[in-house]
Amino acid sequence: MRSGILLFCILLFIPYSFTAIEEPQLAQSAQITIDESGTIRVIGGSMEDLSLNLSIPASEEYQQVSADEPVYKDENGNSFIRIYSASPANPFSYSRSIRVGTRARISPELPASYIVPAEISRYVLPTSRTQSDDGEIAALARKITADAEDPFEKVAKIAIWINENIEYDAGLVGQEKDALSALKERRGVCVEYSTLFAALARAAGIPTRYITGYAYSEKFAGWLGHAWNEAYIGKWVPVDATWFEVGATDALHIEGGKFPELSHEAQLVASVTPPEATIEWEREGMSGARADNIKTESISYFEPRSDYVLEAAEDELAPGGKTIAYFSIVGKDYRVIEVGLAPCLGEGSVAVKGGTQRLILRPGRLSTAVWELSAAKDLDARYLYTCPLTLNSPVLAQKTLVVRIDPRLGNLPDYAASIAKNGVAPGENNSVIFSLPPSRQAKDYVVVVKDGIYRKRISAPADTVEFASRGIGRLTVYAAGQGGGFHRLEYWAVAGRKLRIDGFALSKPLIAGKGATAEANVSAESYPADIEIEFYFGNQSARRHGRISGPSSFSFEFFAPSAGQYAAKVRLIDSAGDVAGEKAEIADVQAQPKVRIAGVKRSLSGDQVLLTLSFEQEGKPVGPRLSVGGQEYPARDRAEILLAEGSYPIALYWKDEAGNLYESRMELEVRKPGILGDGAQAQGLPATSQPAPPCPIAAAILISAFACFTAKRE
Repeated sequence: MRSGILLFCILLFIPYSFTAIEEPQLAQSAQITIDESGTIRVIGGSMEDLSLNLSIPASEEYQQVSADEPVYKDENGNSFIRIYSASPANPFSYSRSIRVGTRARISPELPASYIVPAEISRYVLPTSRTQSDDGEIAALARKITADAEDPFEKVAKIAIWINENIEYDAGLVGQEKDALSALKERRGVCVEYSTLFAALARAAGIPTRYITGYAYSEKFAGWLGHAWNEAYIGKWVPVDATWFEVGATDALHIEGGKFPELSHEAQLVASVTPPEATIEWEREGMSGARADNIKTESISYFEPRSDYVLEAAEDELAPGGKTIAYFSIVGKDYRVIEVGLAPCLGEGSVAVKGGTQRLILRPGRLSTAVWELSAAKDLDARYLYTCPLTLNSPVLAQKTLVVRIDPRLGNLPDYAASIAKNGVAPGENNSVIFSLPPSRQAKDYVVVVKDGIYRKRISAPADTVEFASRGIGRLTVYAAGQGGGFHRLEYWAVAGRKLRIDGFALSKPLIAGKGATAEANVSAESYPADIEIEFYFGNQSARRHGRISGPSSFSFEFFAPSAGQYAAKVRLIDSAGDVAGEKAEIADVQAQPKVRIAGVKRSLSGDQVLLTLSFEQEGKPVGPRLSVGGQEYPARDRAEILLAEGSYPIALYWKDEAGNLYESRMELEVRKPGILGDGAQAQGLPATSQPAPPCPIAAAILISAFACFTAKRE
């Protein structure tokens, strides 16, 4: 059933007493109590037979939930408890206490390659609110993710774009705009943020679903009804584009339900008299988006990380001098962090350019941020200036970097720095070429790229600093040296990941009304590669998404329709949304084979009856056999069976050329032959007798009986 948690993010500030919460993104675990209580009343009438499906959070690996009554599941696997009364009071009040223990949700590892399971593929489909098939949304998704080197970076870049380009507007609470409206207006609350994220992610081929629940907002100092997302990139990864937690969410996110679409489903059913009477449902502790029905019993925090590096290429500058400050950290899991370098207060001796930066972290991999520093020119020569620059982040320990401005120093002459190769393949090394005047030699130089820092002491007029190139698209390199000065350089890494379809085949033969499979073999010029592959057969279609680390096979299941010829096609889509390859063929679908008993003859053999059965076949049945009296006989042209009088269950079995099994069952009555009747009768079996009847009247009766029997069978 639909979650009862409101999807709005903020409305009014209503004071509520709970355990003090500081720095929610560092919340490691929490114990929380949710008071689900309310009153239902009928205005202008009475009610009977009230049924309320009250949504509660579901137990997950990172979230343990306990309630004092049975818990049920809906079609999406979400939990609810049922409150029922055959003769409810008017007003009817209820109260339930739900206890939730939460832990921060993280993504310590993701598969290097994966194929999206068929049951998850539905989360990539467009809906009326999540218009991932709209041309504008699809084009924007391609633009945002064009230079992403893996699916996590696609997810991160979409979340970053939304957080930076959509303005939070509490005045839109309750309006619940669709994705196109959110994109056009560039304003919204959590509903619009999560809806636009789902549309852009699905347009990029990433299955995405909605999570509704509660979250603690540091901005509004309280618990709110909230909506965010999960993206499938080999595993489900949490994404909160509103509060900007990507790849990881803190322990103050309570997951209420998971859905392919945000919608409001009925969860309260009551019979009212008269029919025009109205029902009012008041939820205690809920005011708009405010969730004052939540009490934080206890909370523990992670220690903010301090194992990062914050340095300057030069920490002593002359007035007007320039340098860079650079930050580096090794990721422990998949997440996005914000880092900013705040300038010193007061005299403003050093200007900082670069603002707040979003770093995409991966386990065991270095990530960097760079800020450009400029010392003020017009400074009093009688003073030395000390400027502490402060690194700020919601999840990192605060550190300061001290830069001193000494008017007694003179600026050294400039030097030259350039990129050795303007274009490289992903993973190919590149280098910075330094050309130095004499006064800039015998000094230390540093090269900073997106995931590496390279240092070298250069004592010659020219030298190079080699670095590893990671990523694709236009990449930035900073080159700076002792004595001040820096160069901002760029080059291109071109992803030559051309995709191709190496083979396409359907399981054969195809049988009408039966399941079949198609298989496409794909490969790329270089790996890993993100792909989308589409399959079409008649009016059936399916899509698969994945990240491959070598030649791979994609399978599609489908049903063959009625007999005839049909077009089958597979199409390969690259990360830019272009068709990278296509193969098609005409497939023949065969009718299902049939086997039936065409006639039965009988004669006496001692005390038993010798039955001679003849068979008819349609199509190409494989291995037809007849089971009767505990014995099996081939069922091709005819079979002779010796049976005593009695009733026998009989069955015909056969297969088609694809291995599908068929059967036909009936009852066989065996009697000794008489003057007017056959010795074998069964529903669906035509009967004849041997010897021929002794008179024309008997013959006429037998022939008539045979005709009626045959008509009934047909």
